[in-house]
Amino acid sequence: MRFSPVLLAGLVPFVAAAPTASAGSVSMMAENVPQWTIESMKRTCDAKDTSCVWSFGIQNNRVAGAAAIPCTFTVKAGAKPASQTDVAGIKCAFFTVSEGWSDQFGLENAFTTLSIANFDTRLIAFPAYTAKELADGKVVSPNRSYQPQKF
Repeated sequence: MRFSPVLLAGLVPFVAAAPTASAGSVSMMAENVPQWTIESMKRTCDAKDTSCVWSFGIQNNRVAGAAAIPCTFTVKAGAKPASQTDVAGIKCAFFTVSEGWSDQFGLENAFTTLSIANFDTRLIAFPAYTAKELADGKVVSPNRSYQPQKF
């Protein structure tokens, strides 16, 4: 198949107009910082969904062979079931963890996003998991890595 030179010339403006950062803008992506790995993510809720225990490790990958920072906390039901209750300000060593549940794409597509922040280094990552991945207290596999951002 041959493309006409006119057709190809018509594509040039789209190829040449690749997006770039606006003048005066700054990237919030952390440079020269390793990705953070969330290890053995697990949420276990009781049968009535009145209490959920979150358990996982946060590996910032700065020191080879260093152990992940363990993080375990319990969420109690309030106006919503525990699996849908948001929490903020959980301390896991030098990390501060918050989590928020959303069904904005429908209940069958519900998900939870965590924010994991290190206020000393001013870095934050946003791991997210679907309700299906977190169901039944199973460990999410494989572990996932996220590039931290500056704040």
